[in-house]
Amino acid sequence: PFWWTADDKYFNYSVAAKLGIAIPKTVLLPQKGYPSDVDITSESLHNLEYPIDWDGLLDYVGRPAILKPFSGGGWKHVYKVHNKQELLAAYDQTSPYCMTLQEFIDFNQYVRCFTFGKTDIIPVHYDPKERKYLVDHAYLTSELGVRIVKDAQTINQALGYEMNTIEFAVKDGVPYAIDFLNPAPDFERDRITEFYFELVVEKMARLVIDRALHGQSYSSWPRWEEMLGIGTAAGFTGTPKGAKPGPKSAAVLASGSLQGS
Repeated sequence: PFWWTADDKYFNYSVAAKLGIAIPKTVLLPQKGYPSDVDITSESLHNLEYPIDWDGLLDYVGRPAILKPFSGGGWKHVYKVHNKQELLAAYDQTSPYCMTLQEFIDFNQYVRCFTFGKTDIIPVHYDPKERKYLVDHAYLTSELGVRIVKDAQTINQALGYEMNTIEFAVKDGVPYAIDFLNPAPDFERDRITEFYFELVVEKMARLVIDRALHGQSYSSWPRWEEMLGIGTAAGFTGTPKGAKPGPKSAAVLASGSLQGS
């Protein structure tokens, strides 16, 4: 979770989009206000456009849209807005948080994946309206399940998360990665059901034992620079001194600079 302090959802969306993961259209917004201990001067925020083209942003992401923090969790400060008036009313309540405006995926299936050691993925039927896990082993077709597992593995390898929960909203057979900044996930028994709690405890215990016995210095380091083809020949630009590059990723390398979706 230490790398988590340097991550945010918008950065993660940008990386995932470059790696070929389906991501809802997303815009990073300037903050409505700032904490009192932040010193705003005449030189601050000079790279921002004003006034904000709210209609243009909604035209880009679509209506309705989701307004939510660029970091954090627990469904806090999340708003579904249908027009500019609702967007502005919600935005005015968000100080001092930095927010994203995101395309709303009108899903017909919703999946939350438990992940262990980057590549061990358990897709779970999840009801976001009731915030409830459902034990349903026939929820996904084989083809959709394979794609979700592959996308989850790519995300974890890029971001360096040894454990995570990754949420996919499925629309027209396409799994859109909605939330995957959860490297310290909620595994409380009453929330994830007895069945999945027992499974999570078993897999986490095996993961910790394996890392203690066989862990490598590079194994938990983020690989997005390497996977995007913008890292150094020895691996990736943020590698600790003396660490070796990890094995090549099976993910398709994206070209060009890292940009937001």
